[in-house]
Amino acid sequence: VRPQEDPERALRYVDTVLSIDPESVSDRLFRAVLRYDTGRTTEGLEDVDWVLDRQPEGVELARVRQLRDALEEKRSATRNPRP
Repeated sequence: VRPQEDPERALRYVDTVLSIDPESVSDRLFRAVLRYDTGRTTEGLEDVDWVLDRQPEGVELARVRQLRDALEEKRSATRNPRP
């Protein structure tokens, strides 16, 4: 699955993977990015917060926080579009 070509299909794939292994940090982060790309910012924030709550070893939490900030910014822009 090439996410840049078909993010909806990639999102369905990652949802399936996470139904099998809901503790997969890398798949949660991948899904958060796909949710960003498809405008599902609230759901993307849920995935990012899940990772931040668990603070898994080997994950650059500063980068996860950057993704969280990007999701928040996009969500705000969607709620308050500029004229």
